[in-house]
Amino acid sequence: MFNYIRSRIQRGYSLLAMGPNEARILYDLTVTAFSAGGSFFFCRLFVDGERSIWQALIFPLGVVAGNTALGLYSRFRTASGRRKAVCLAISVGLVSFLEWSLLADAAFVLLSALLALPLLITARLLLNLPYTRHKGLVVKAARQRGPVLVIGGAGYIGTHVVEQLLADGQAVRVLDRLMYGRQPLTDFIGQRNFELIEGDATDISRLTYAMQGASRIDDWQKPSRSLEVTRYVLSAVKPAVLYIPAGFANGFMSLNAETRLLFFSTAALEESKNDDFRFDARYWNIWDIVER
Repeated sequence: MFNYIRSRIQRGYSLLAMGPNEARILYDLTVTAFSAGGSFFFCRLFVDGERSIWQALIFPLGVVAGNTALGLYSRFRTASGRRKAVCLAISVGLVSFLEWSLLADAAFVLLSALLALPLLITARLLLNLPYTRHKGLVVKAARQRGPVLVIGGAGYIGTHVVEQLLADGQAVRVLDRLMYGRQPLTDFIGQRNFELIEGDATDISRLTYAMQGASRIDDWQKPSRSLEVTRYVLSAVKPAVLYIPAGFANGFMSLNAETRLLFFSTAALEESKNDDFRFDARYWNIWDIVER
């Protein structure tokens, strides 16, 4: 908690400096507060009965508390849009039922829920559209020789990757939420070829900002056959971890029949469903080692 508070103070308080969960909570609070406020004033003008301003405050706070309890800001923050919509519907439904039970004001509760729920659900569905699969939306590099983007570069493996890339003369850009502070990156901060962007990779605005100008594949739908290809040979004699940054296609081939290949990914299965691009094994024709 102390690290989070310190990081929050260092980032400032502008909208662009907000973390993904902070943005989600602010959006939910804003939508539910405006919905409850609009419902409150409408009912005071056109529906009989005495009402207190506390009614308009309970609804937004209750919805955010319900979202938190259901894991919408934690374990379900990278879930599919449909799952988030179900969680939101349950949260709003429970809060509405409890508030109606306590205040017996069906008109206010129903109108608040009807105003808030479509906006809350629509935002989650739009952010989960599989835009990377749309043929009309191709992903292109801003520059041919941009920096290498390392997502999670402040972690144990990430810092070693950053160190190797800088040693090879590469420009490096790190996107990390700095859960444990900047200490792991102190050796790199200040170097000419190093850039740090604080944020979460699940926050589409921060990820898009971090990807600007970064080196990556030119067109996922029909990549150029003239792209530069790098080959690595991994051996048990000299163990190593091959880190493949986001935006690079990759392929693997076993040189020995008894070899076991292990793959690790920082993306969850739900995320991977919208990032599944496959190319013919001979598309770039780099397999010049005899397969056996």
